[in-house]
Amino acid sequence: MAIPLRALIVEDSQNDCDLLLGVLGRGGYDVMHQRVYTAAALMSMLEEGQWDIVISDYSMPGFKGTDALTMVRKKGLDVPFVFLSGTIGEEIAVNAMRAGAQDYVIKGNAARLLPAIQRELREAEVRRERNQMKQRVRQLEKFEALGKLQVLEPKNINLNQMVTETTTLLQKTIGEQIELKMVLAPNLRITRADPSQIEQVIMNLCFNARDAMPKGGQLLIETRNVELDSHYCRRHADAQPGRHIQLSVSDTGVGMDPGTMERIFEPFFTTKEIGKGTGLGLATVLGIVKQHGGFLDVYSETGKGTAFRVYLPASEGAPEPLHHVDDALVRGGTETILVAEDHEGMREMAREILETLGYHVLLAADGEEAVHQVAAHRNDVSLVLLDVIMPQLDGVDAYEQICKAKPGVPVIFTSGYSDHGPLLASLTTKGATVLQKPYGSKVLARRVRELLDEAKVLQPSHA
Repeated sequence: MAIPLRALIVEDSQNDCDLLLGVLGRGGYDVMHQRVYTAAALMSMLEEGQWDIVISDYSMPGFKGTDALTMVRKKGLDVPFVFLSGTIGEEIAVNAMRAGAQDYVIKGNAARLLPAIQRELREAEVRRERNQMKQRVRQLEKFEALGKLQVLEPKNINLNQMVTETTTLLQKTIGEQIELKMVLAPNLRITRADPSQIEQVIMNLCFNARDAMPKGGQLLIETRNVELDSHYCRRHADAQPGRHIQLSVSDTGVGMDPGTMERIFEPFFTTKEIGKGTGLGLATVLGIVKQHGGFLDVYSETGKGTAFRVYLPASEGAPEPLHHVDDALVRGGTETILVAEDHEGMREMAREILETLGYHVLLAADGEEAVHQVAAHRNDVSLVLLDVIMPQLDGVDAYEQICKAKPGVPVIFTSGYSDHGPLLASLTTKGATVLQKPYGSKVLARRVRELLDEAKVLQPSHA
């Protein structure tokens, strides 16, 4: 089976390009290529596509191969760059390698060309895997550091009220193709928990269920009182005997095989396509439940669906208000706000809240896209909303790069963990603030308006 290869060929001769494609084809590659021979055309192709390799002639009328190499490296692309030329000498070749080329091959030396390309593609894959591993280690360190610093603010809550309020917020982002059904125990006991953390558990489980039903289905949320005895606890290592509240979130989606179920709570493990999430949602859920003295189990069948059951210890006393009462008027605006959030559901929810208030919203699914969006709309963006943990580039590093294009732009970091972590504290002097996820529409609206108004006050006067 042919190996797909996206090749950007910098070559003024169509005949030489055809010869190169013939060599690659006989070497087992199915080549999708573009041929360019000017600086403008090369820049356009670098902007528009993703390439596995760049193969360039060294000397062309009006355009040098070394200029092409400089353009590729200035774009920050870690893509193999191979010179293929009939005029390159040893001294020039050495200088080209020092400038960032991976290899050079004399035209007509087909015996050396294919092994050189194969070697550079293998080494590029190794570099990508190494960089991904480093990024995951850094993200996991931040994830664990923030988790350890989390300070709960527990109160007596009625879980039915939590479910009702949270699903009202989620209704539109879950989608019309999914039927949401709730069966809530009328005499549900009280549990002592941090409302914002339990809200995050409900949201993550609902988003997970939604993602498991791309063609639609039923999402069922149930609550009930349960009494766990010693026999049950012997079969469930994390369980403790006594009265508990059970929250069940089940779907009629694709389900999971046993191998997937064994790994679903691992940080960064995900079955979603690239760009759809970091794989931290269920790890976060498990951490929160354990921190509340509870436990969680899951049952799934491939093709039939999945059910997550959360058990929280029951408590005594009357339920307390979930939120501080604040009837102040929520003001909107017309400014442009960038929302960078890897989870599609949270991203769409933030967009809907802000657009309803009149703001213009730009969206990004990861840190790299956020940096590009600010660079492209530098004069328009008035505030950025960045998730802390995202693929490609996390929120903290993304903000550092954003500040190079737009110094001092107001920022709100969103995190499911404490806003007192040292990883974020150093950024507060640059206008950063942290918003606990999940956040309600009024909380987001007020914080956005406050920061935008503060920024206007601090702007220098031109009068």
